[in-house]
Amino acid sequence: MTPGSRQRGFTLLEIMITLLIIGLVFAIAIPSYRAHLTRAERTEARAWLLRMGADQQSFFIRNGRYATSIAELRQNDTSTLVPNGDYRWQVVSTSPD
Repeated sequence: MTPGSRQRGFTLLEIMITLLIIGLVFAIAIPSYRAHLTRAERTEARAWLLRMGADQQSFFIRNGRYATSIAELRQNDTSTLVPNGDYRWQVVSTSPD
């Protein structure tokens, strides 16, 4: 190498600092992203439960009683999964009230 020439490229220290910064960004971003996904899934489950409650009320108005099974409540759609697939629901107990 001649005294006036300059090396090109990155030093190991520069690469390590870059990787450290990227690691810190991911360490902060990933838990935040997971929390966001959890909130979204719970919001979807709540909306699904409200829909099921409305279906149960409609069934009561039509039949004078509440449905005793999912198949009875949702004759065309007997799926027990919330659309995102993270929650499953079932009718546990029934009573006239």
